[in-house]
Amino acid sequence: MKKQLRIFSWGYWGWGNCAEQFIQACDLVEQDRDFNPPVFVDVRLLKPTQYAKGFVKAQVSIFRGKLFLQLGDVTRAAEEFNRAVKNDHYNVHMLSCLMETEVNVARQLRDSGEVDAATTSANHAMELANRILRFDSSRQGALYAQEDLHHEFKIE
Repeated sequence: MKKQLRIFSWGYWGWGNCAEQFIQACDLVEQDRDFNPPVFVDVRLLKPTQYAKGFVKAQVSIFRGKLFLQLGDVTRAAEEFNRAVKNDHYNVHMLSCLMETEVNVARQLRDSGEVDAATTSANHAMELANRILRFDSSRQGALYAQEDLHHEFKIE
């Protein structure tokens, strides 16, 4: 007996910046029904110039983030890496830069006594590490970050 493939389509309107929460909700529903999580594919039609603009913006943000890191401003570096990820959210290198910076932000916040903020940054770093490993399960930086976050911040 052949397995059936079901395809659904949702419009973008209304989801905006909540797409990640939408995907998590769908994953939970399917898990509750004893199914594997669904596979989502972005099939929006974009012109090559739109891809290029997003890629260039992401590259500029990565460059700025690395400059801020060299200047020791980890918070602004994280903001720039976050911008880069928003412009090119499947780029594992950009996700890795953001993850590493979030780990450092969490450490700085912890060392300055801001425990709640440190925990928030550490949780974000762990989410990024998990996301990276979904793309590339052998990515050593993400594996090490998971281990460090678990030991330093007790994050599962």
